[in-house]
Amino acid sequence: MILPRSIKQKLQWWVAVIFVLTGTAGWMGIWGLLYIARGSQSLTGEGVERAQRAGQLEADLAGVRRAESEWLAASEPSERREAGARWASSLASVRPKLDRLSDAASAEQLRELTDAQNRAVTELRATVGRVDAGEPVAAVRSSAMAEYGRALTALEAGSHLMTARAFTAVSAESSVLSGWISRLVLGLFITVLICQIFSAWAGWELSRSVSGELNGLKESAERISMGDLASEVKVTTKDTEIVALGEALDRLRVSLSKAMERLARKSAAAKPAPAAPPVDA
Repeated sequence: MILPRSIKQKLQWWVAVIFVLTGTAGWMGIWGLLYIARGSQSLTGEGVERAQRAGQLEADLAGVRRAESEWLAASEPSERREAGARWASSLASVRPKLDRLSDAASAEQLRELTDAQNRAVTELRATVGRVDAGEPVAAVRSSAMAEYGRALTALEAGSHLMTARAFTAVSAESSVLSGWISRLVLGLFITVLICQIFSAWAGWELSRSVSGELNGLKESAERISMGDLASEVKVTTKDTEIVALGEALDRLRVSLSKAMERLARKSAAAKPAPAAPPVDA
């Protein structure tokens, strides 16, 4: 690995690493959001569709009950025949809804519901036929409609169960999506935390190394100013800027030392020789 040798390069390397980490966190967030959006569309969409189909089945069965009430309340034969036709049509429309619920119920449950619907249709036709033939509604209601009532009640119970299961599945899928979102948020938080920790460490390490070397150069400059020209300026870091500054300061020390030596020689040469003592005659 090639380590940076200058403060500028260290700063550039530091900014690049932070950029890579934050960019990675951003792309992770975007990818996670897209993944969650696609998953939510597939999971929740299918679950909601099943719940809607089960709810539509319940609505159709409620329509069957209303048509039954209208048939029982009809007083005229023609009115009763029209109500009976609507009753039979509403019950027959339940069958396609059952076929569309194959993904919301087991095969055995669907078979039981289909059998209940078939029995209800059979009993409905028999009931309407007997009343149209002239039998009193009260007599038919107490005998022929008993099996119809049991079949329709079983059909309604199965519909309620499937609706409850469909909404339970939607709730479970929502919990799965919530778990995905929680993991995504946690991952982004950890990534951002790592970026912050690395930034703090890198800034502290850079400032510590630079300030330490600058303090050493400051002490060397103070020694030079006090006249200590014999101590060499030493630099332990590999930062090119600090090394260049230390070398320049050491050259200044050497130059000052040589200048002081030259000045000392010139002063010695310019000093007059001491006069000889007089000789006694």
